[in-house]
Amino acid sequence: EYLQDRFSFHCLCDMCQEGNSCGGDDRMCEINSLQEDIILLAASGNSDAALEAVERCLFLLEEQGLGSGAFVKPILHYGYQMSMATNDINKAQLYLSKELLAVRPSEGVDSP
Repeated sequence: EYLQDRFSFHCLCDMCQEGNSCGGDDRMCEINSLQEDIILLAASGNSDAALEAVERCLFLLEEQGLGSGAFVKPILHYGYQMSMATNDINKAQLYLSKELLAVRPSEGVDSP
């Protein structure tokens, strides 16, 4: 409806066709809210709560079928930063590795 109202475009992708029949719209609202929470929690120095929000957001993105590429890059990067802030090097390395895998197809192996 949003695309139709604003851009006169009727999308036929699976996510748009589903609507909220399987919770997709609710998931997207929660994802958007979590992304805002992550930024605020990170800025306030609440790394543990930010990491919990990162994990929940990544779970929902995966459930929504958006668990790769540009959708997860910023979330994974916050996970990396918050893990470094809590001195959890292993977790930071895991987030950074996942971020690299997520962006490699779109940015290439030579991208800075």
